[in-house]
Amino acid sequence: MQSPQRHERRTILARLVDAIGETCNLTMLDGNEVVYVERVETSASIRLHMTAGSRVPLHCTASGKLLLAALPPARARALLGAAPLRRYTPRTTVDRSVLERELQAIRTSGIGTDVGEYLSDSVCLAVPVKDAHGRTCAAVAVHGPAPRMTLRKGYAFVPAMQEAARAIADTFATAGTPHKRAGTGRQHESSGNGRARIGA
Repeated sequence: MQSPQRHERRTILARLVDAIGETCNLTMLDGNEVVYVERVETSASIRLHMTAGSRVPLHCTASGKLLLAALPPARARALLGAAPLRRYTPRTTVDRSVLERELQAIRTSGIGTDVGEYLSDSVCLAVPVKDAHGRTCAAVAVHGPAPRMTLRKGYAFVPAMQEAARAIADTFATAGTPHKRAGTGRQHESSGNGRARIGA
């Protein structure tokens, strides 16, 4: 049975989708991956296909980079591991020094972005959901296929995304149980099958 808090989070995401016209997600850090906790699809015929429970990498997704940026640098490096970063598209950042500069920029802006880094021809942005102590515990993300979705268009969505993130933060506060800061361990069961695809 769906909890009242989960129902409210989906309602908040649905309002956000109605306002901006693109698919929106609630994501969290789970181990060394990002998990899609909630997802509400756009009604547009062409969209990115992914299900709640799907997992995506940290270093080349908007949510992943945002959540990494919220962690102490040593913890972020540990989550990324010692192996070479996987290249998913020609735009994927695999140079760790370049990635660290991007994470530093995200710490300043509070916005994670992904322009074709994980999936070609897609644009994604993410903003933080913060707990009562001001710590990032999740992210609200929007993504869509290019050329309908552009980075400039995505930045115009940020105020509405931030409002949704604040509303979702309130649902965590009223859940009656503490929720862990992003990156502190596995918290969610997932049923997704990994990567998304673009299609009708």
